[in-house]
Amino acid sequence: GISTGNAAIAGAGAEVLAQQNFISVLPEAFKDTSFQVKQSGFALVGYCARHCFDYLVPSLRSQLLQLLLLL
Repeated sequence: GISTGNAAIAGAGAEVLAQQNFISVLPEAFKDTSFQVKQSGFALVGYCARHCFDYLVPSLRSQLLQLLLLL
C-alpha cells in the first residue's frame, strides 16, 4: 500500500543522505535565481522533515533563519 511505498522511499532517502549529504547545498539552492531550483530546495527540506529528520536537524536553525531573510 501507500504506507509501504512511503517507507521504501524514506529508506532510500536515508541511504542517499548517508552516502552524500546534499543538505549542505540547500542554502545555495535557496539563493538561486531560478524558481525551480528554489522549489526543489523546499521540496527536499519537506521530504527530509518527514523521512530523514536526523539529517536535517544539525542545519535546521541556520537554514530556517536564511529562509526567513529571503521572504
